[in-house]
Amino acid sequence: KVDEALGSDKGAREVAVELNAETFHTSTHNTSLSLFVMFYSPSCSASVRLVRDFEAVARTFEGVGDVGVAKLNVDTFPDAFGKYAKYGLPSFVLFGKADRFFGFKPKEVVYADFRVAAAMVKFLNRKCAAKQGLVKVPGMVEMAEGMEEQIESSQHDVDAPE
Repeated sequence: KVDEALGSDKGAREVAVELNAETFHTSTHNTSLSLFVMFYSPSCSASVRLVRDFEAVARTFEGVGDVGVAKLNVDTFPDAFGKYAKYGLPSFVLFGKADRFFGFKPKEVVYADFRVAAAMVKFLNRKCAAKQGLVKVPGMVEMAEGMEEQIESSQHDVDAPE
């Protein structure tokens, strides 16, 4: 169903990288990349509804060297579901890059805000010190009136579970 959600956009190509168990571990331990991951299931209607928004986020950060956007099907990697999707699907986690000068280990931050592309882009811009403008994708969820102000004032983070 997730693949079908983009199917009506003729010529659409997915920019969000699809991870598996092996590439998930390699990618999230990459100390030079901040990686924003959507944990989803193709059978989850909420996941399917957010595919276009997440793809808009991926297209927005395409080519930004130290920021990556990826997704992981928890049906194929249940260990990730147990650790990162405890609060339901889809779940979003930013795996931050390490600061080599100070030696900090990469930090995981659960995205716990509005589930629209504009809010996710603002979150990534803030966390990754980027200044990207949202690249819209046909069919993505549009923000309701007044949501922009709420997004500005409500950005909050939650540390990922250990």
